[in-house]
Amino acid sequence: MSKTKKSSIGNFNTLFNNNTSIKTKKTSKPSKPSKPSKPSKTLKTSKQSKSSKLSKPSKYISKLKNISIDYLQKIYNLDVYKNTIASFYTLNNPIITYLVSYNDKESKNLIKNGISNLKLVSAYKLSNIEDTFKMIDISYKLNKNLLKDLKVKKCPQIVQYASEDFTRGIRVFLDARYKHLPINLSNGFVKLWEILHTFNLLAKNNTNTNNNNSFKVFHIAEAPGQMILCAKYYAEKKHPYITDYDWRANSLNPFNYEVKTKFGALRDDYKLIRNNPHKWLWGADNTGDITRVKNIKWFKNYINTKWLNNKIDNKIDNKIDNNLDNNKIDLMIGDGGLGTDTNSIYNLQKLDLAQVINVVACSSIGGACVIKHFTSYMIDKPETIEATSFFISFIYLYYICFEEVNLFKPYTSDATSGEFYVIGKGFKGIENNELEKLYTILNNFKVNYALFPKNALPDTFINQINNFLELMSSYNIKGYEKQNLLLKCYKETKEMKNSSKNSSKNSSKNSVKINTIIDCDKYLNEDKLKDILIPRYNQWIKINEFE
Repeated sequence: MSKTKKSSIGNFNTLFNNNTSIKTKKTSKPSKPSKPSKPSKTLKTSKQSKSSKLSKPSKYISKLKNISIDYLQKIYNLDVYKNTIASFYTLNNPIITYLVSYNDKESKNLIKNGISNLKLVSAYKLSNIEDTFKMIDISYKLNKNLLKDLKVKKCPQIVQYASEDFTRGIRVFLDARYKHLPINLSNGFVKLWEILHTFNLLAKNNTNTNNNNSFKVFHIAEAPGQMILCAKYYAEKKHPYITDYDWRANSLNPFNYEVKTKFGALRDDYKLIRNNPHKWLWGADNTGDITRVKNIKWFKNYINTKWLNNKIDNKIDNKIDNNLDNNKIDLMIGDGGLGTDTNSIYNLQKLDLAQVINVVACSSIGGACVIKHFTSYMIDKPETIEATSFFISFIYLYYICFEEVNLFKPYTSDATSGEFYVIGKGFKGIENNELEKLYTILNNFKVNYALFPKNALPDTFINQINNFLELMSSYNIKGYEKQNLLLKCYKETKEMKNSSKNSSKNSSKNSVKINTIIDCDKYLNEDKLKDILIPRYNQWIKINEFE
């Protein structure tokens, strides 16, 4: 610990513990002790004793008045910096929220009648959740100010490398260590491996009967295909008894004129489209756009009549002919995401909603899903602060359609991003008339609108989502604080080099010098960083049994 830091903490302790540091007025001479026989005098003595005991806090208050706001800010910063540095060395659990179904009368009734309450309604306020989102703003704005001070739009490369940690660093590490991998890994590959392992999503009874050696996966919003390759590779490595692994996938069609005009050229990096044309589903209009109802209906019909060869019941769909394990969609994986800087709120929210509806339309009874979503508040789009009812209602749709629902942010997900994954197990099925209501909602969707009225959501569910969003917000804030500390390190190191050249001292006397608290070079030197990162990467490999 540096001398400066010790001095600061020492002064702080002295301020509160050293009674001689502040001069007090001389008290008057004490009166002569009263005779014990007189109760009134005895009472007076008792009061004097209490008064003497209570005088100590007043001295503390007097001391507190002499503390400047700047000094308190410095002490606060010391704590933030200390906690941020600790995060370089820890491997805390990622965010896993297991949504619980409660058996109180209100919760049971609302969940039982959940689908029947489907209705597109205007946004309503959930203040606790909205307040939680706002907490991220301060760290985000500080981040932007630091970048502005450095006169850059993006983090310097070394700051990005240090702050991203597992987000991309482990992917590079795995690529270098495992030369036999089928492809150069992306972050998507690593995230899905972590998810499949954490939730054991490919597990089936390890026997050799005809009914359980197959496994079918439907990928939506998938190209270029890292998750296709990950799921297949994971099955081969961890579940060799699955001898009949089959997949289908959907993406925007890179060969469609409308898609190319609207989105530009889409890449087929791994030649999965070119080499497997029969496995890619483009829908009724050949665009592959999953936000269009006619395409969702086309996918559903193809899966049931051509891939699974099921018979269609016009009244109760998804609830027949799925008893055999080899005649169902075992897992749906969705990796949909659009850039917030180039897309409207309408497009971003509609994609989130469309993914949920594709899942409930195309899943088989007992099937599972892994779908990427984002928390609804986007800092650069402040009007999304009113999107909390939209967010909570589409999560509720998963909650009532699956036996088990988990909300998960992997180690390998960007700490400053609202990205998370919904993991559903045990799809319950949905009736056609209920599905038609969802199609109508999708066709008539409006920004921030909810899928359920507020009184249709159990308080037990709302409280769980609020807790999840608090965890996400805290995680995002810590991610920004980590990056902000490194930016301050970078900025100060740069200024010190310049001042040594110019022999000038322009820095503020009141500012906390980062280099007096931490060894900045330790976190801005790639070789030194490896000594911190690699042991944690190795632990991740052990936890997730990567091979």
